[in-house]
Amino acid sequence: MRGVTFRRRLTVIALACMLAVALLPGTAVAERTLGLSTGSFDFSVAPGGSGEGELVVMNDGDETLDVLVYSGVQVIDEKGGVTYEVPNRTSEGFASNPTAWISIQIPSSTQSLGNTPLITLAPGERTPVKFSFTVPEEVAPGDHQMLLFFEMLTPDDTSEGSSAKVAGRLGARIRIRVQGELVERMDVRPFSVRSPILGNEMPWVFLIRNEGNIDKMVTARLALLDGDENEVWGSAVASETVVYAGTNLERSGVAEGIPTLGRFTARLTVEYPREGASPGSTIQDQVVKDRTVWIAPLWLAIVVVVVVALILMYLSWKQAVRAAHRRVRRAEKVAPADVDVSAESEEPAE
Repeated sequence: MRGVTFRRRLTVIALACMLAVALLPGTAVAERTLGLSTGSFDFSVAPGGSGEGELVVMNDGDETLDVLVYSGVQVIDEKGGVTYEVPNRTSEGFASNPTAWISIQIPSSTQSLGNTPLITLAPGERTPVKFSFTVPEEVAPGDHQMLLFFEMLTPDDTSEGSSAKVAGRLGARIRIRVQGELVERMDVRPFSVRSPILGNEMPWVFLIRNEGNIDKMVTARLALLDGDENEVWGSAVASETVVYAGTNLERSGVAEGIPTLGRFTARLTVEYPREGASPGSTIQDQVVKDRTVWIAPLWLAIVVVVVVALILMYLSWKQAVRAAHRRVRRAEKVAPADVDVSAESEEPAE
């Protein structure tokens, strides 16, 4: 009886604790949200020209933020992978680097972490950040990119002697088109698809090359055409993707649900707006590449392999039979050997 009473008391205590937790106010979770009033700027200036811009950095959370402000450039590898660097004055070719052209104007109350300006934003605070630039006279014409970064730090990273830890980063892209001879040259190479194909999946890969000096927004479509050039399968494989001046962009994938028997043409069409066309114009330039593809269903390949194996086995058996017949005929042509039985010589009489 005492055991039952004890269990009842434990149950009542547990229910009371659960009710108390439910009635307590929710635990406050700090929200750290950094925002920018705009994400991109476009300028067109002559060599030696200048420009300026302004944006607002915003703390839309409920916690004070420490934000580093600096400029950087993008570095794009041979296949289109992007990394970001912050060059310094000792870097090779620094004078021709867009980060050397820019000057950032921030509030006078701004601190610094090392040599990098640091803005402290209270919850809900908005702070304007201005920048200006001057393009050197000797800079080559075309599109040049830089980014204005706003890097949010964790609360304990701004103390003296500590190392900064990034909690988040936003960037505003600044594109500067230096006037002069603009070169528009796009190509696709390589473009490859697997052939022959067994089944209904076709791996593909291509590399778009922007060999000009201006950025291009591209779209790409991959299609399969039959012998009459009717499209039997098609899909968008790149949509409104920027290929920056002098860089490449690789795309790869697997086409699924394709026809499973026949000879087809895999056609890749890359389109981009014609330079100088009016805004909103539908005039597009194209790069078109074709590849021949043979496709067969997997079951047909298995049947062919089995048939070929059976034929080879049959031919091997026939060859073995012929070889056996030849051995028999050779044996029949050979006469049996004569056996010379000599009588035992008598011993000479004495």
